[in-house]
Amino acid sequence: MMAASAVKVRTSSCFLVDNSFNYCPGQQVTGYGHNDTNNHWQIIPTKALPETGRGRIVRHEDVIQLLHVNTETYLLTHDVASPLMPTNQ
Repeated sequence: MMAASAVKVRTSSCFLVDNSFNYCPGQQVTGYGHNDTNNHWQIIPTKALPETGRGRIVRHEDVIQLLHVNTETYLLTHDVASPLMPTNQ
């Protein structure tokens, strides 16, 4: 099992959180200012990453998947608007 990491948004200093509240057709992911267990994600490579001696390094333009540890669901990334907002935010 790979170690879990907290993903912090650089521009807002918020952690990426899966709230486990699903709305049709998917999940609700938001930013939260404090690090807790809802912020834990596993980085799943889509191809083999070279071993560096300190683990594997994800580099710019590497394609990965993020698996939320508590809900065991992958972060969905698609162009679908929220039912509450006319934009995809």
